[in-house]
Parts: sequence; C-alpha cells; structure tokens
Amino acid sequence: MKKALLFITFIVLTVSLNCFGQTINKVEYYIDTDPGFGNATNVSITAASNIQDLLVPVDITSLTKGFHSVFLRSRSDAGNWSLTRRWMFVKDNAAANVNKFEYF
Repeated sequence: MKKALLFITFIVLTVSLNCFGQTINKVEYYIDTDPGFGNATNVSITAASNIQDLLVPVDITSLTKGFHSVFLRSRSDAGNWSLTRRWMFVKDNAAANVNKFEYF
C-alpha cells in the first residue's frame, strides 16, 4: 500500500474584510502563537472600508509536521482591532492506518 504525502509550502487565504464607518489600514497574520497586536506578519493592503478577495500567502516551510493554526486580524484607522479569524491546517501528514475519525 502506497502512502500519500501531503506537502504544503504556502497556504493562500482568500478573505473579505469589512469595517463599517471606518477604514481598514492594517492586516496581519500569525501562526500558532500570538506575538501581540501589531507584531504579527504584515499583509500588504490598500487602506479601504471594504476589502474583498484579499489573497494572503502564508509561508509554512519552517513549521514542523502536524496540525497548526493560522490567524488573521485587521485594524481600523481609529486603532480598533477586529476579531481574530482562525483556520486550521495540517503540514506533511503522511497517510496512516486510520481506525477512528470524529467530527463536530
């Protein structure tokens, strides 16, 4: 039986951000550990109140194999931060003999 190997070097997130009555002037992401507001990896944007279809390339080459989370947030021109959005992913997960699977 052949084992399949999933290898991801970049994750590209497509998101839409809205900030009613204000302008989004900063977007940032981090993986697994929050470095603090304003200290994560900056995403290049043009300031706007509505950013549609923002593509965020996330480099995961230095991560260990296994499950990880990438987090994305934005800041308005008034200095207010959005809620943080989270996506989970698996890096380099080799196929194995799975005998149980759960979802919720």
